Amino acid sequence: MVTPDDPKPKMPLVFRLTLIWALLGLGGVLIFLIRATGPDEGTQQQMERARNHLFTSIEGIAPGEARWIDLKHTIVIVWRRDATEQSLALQQAGLIEPGGVSAAPGSGATDENTALPFDPEWLFVGAVSPNSPGCVVMPKAGRFGGFFDPCTKAHFDMWGRLRDGPGDRDLVILPSRIDGAAASVFLDLTDVPKAR
Repeated sequence: MVTPDDPKPKMPLVFRLTLIWALLGLGGVLIFLIRATGPDEGTQQQMERARNHLFTSIEGIAPGEARWIDLKHTIVIVWRRDATEQSLALQQAGLIEPGGVSAAPGSGATDENTALPFDPEWLFVGAVSPNSPGCVVMPKAGRFGGFFDPCTKAHFDMWGRLRDGPGDRDLVILPSRIDGAAASVFLDLTDVPKAR
């Protein structure tokens, strides 16, 4: 019979050490299994790219119209240029001369501008100025008919290139892919500055 004055029986030292090693081994196995079942580095990069790519509707944007849209806390300017704006933009890019004549041979442009590596009608631009973070630029404004940064008074051309004012960085043009019916666009938001 055990009385209250009897000391508790103690676990032998060997049993305690064995228990500690078993728990450490089980913890190591659990850590290995968690890491082994998680995504590898390549999969993590693909997941990050997928988070920065999305489809959005551009239906109802008329030629000559520019809109700000908020995509995942990233402000984007969608500009659908009309024929006059397209001509001016191509002139600013050096692809056609004033009056619609193609630029020098070998420039990649033709009279119909069919060899252009981009669509002169649609432009998708990060709206936050990289030269003044937190400041949203105004489309179809400024001395070059492109974009104007009201915080720094910087002027950008129709391709988002800084032409006048403080700073040294151009606006971010978003890689995009428009569906055949011009109803939606697939945008890459990876390098676009976010609004504060």
